[in-house]
Amino acid sequence: METEKLDKYMRGKKGVTVRKLGKYTRYLLNDKMFAMSFDLKSRGRVLSLKKNKENKLDCTQFADCIAPSAELEPLHWNDFYLDGGIPDGVLFAAIDESYALILSELPEIVQKMLDPKEPSYKYAFKNFDLVKIMRKNAEKEREE
Repeated sequence: METEKLDKYMRGKKGVTVRKLGKYTRYLLNDKMFAMSFDLKSRGRVLSLKKNKENKLDCTQFADCIAPSAELEPLHWNDFYLDGGIPDGVLFAAIDESYALILSELPEIVQKMLDPKEPSYKYAFKNFDLVKIMRKNAEKEREE
């Protein structure tokens, strides 16, 4: 699969930020990493994805292209070798699962803000009103 296609897909997810550190490109959701890509001399481009304990994806037929991560904690991360052995659909499903796993760990209000079905401005105004109330209360306490 083309690296640019994967990069565009991951960047297109709501709330994703990208940080580069040396050879590593990290994809973050609310400052929590759900994917990391880098080049490996022996295998080419690698995509590390957070894995679910239940691991709903059946990747047994791609055993030579998917392995426990060599760069991250192998109990929690898988490396996907992007040398052409994994179909696009499997990669996209694994990315979606990794993103959903990190999303489920975030506070409920953040999850709602990142829900593609909900307009994020709806929750931004709620939070803004809360901040205004907190500031007024702090000002009252200072006056007393």
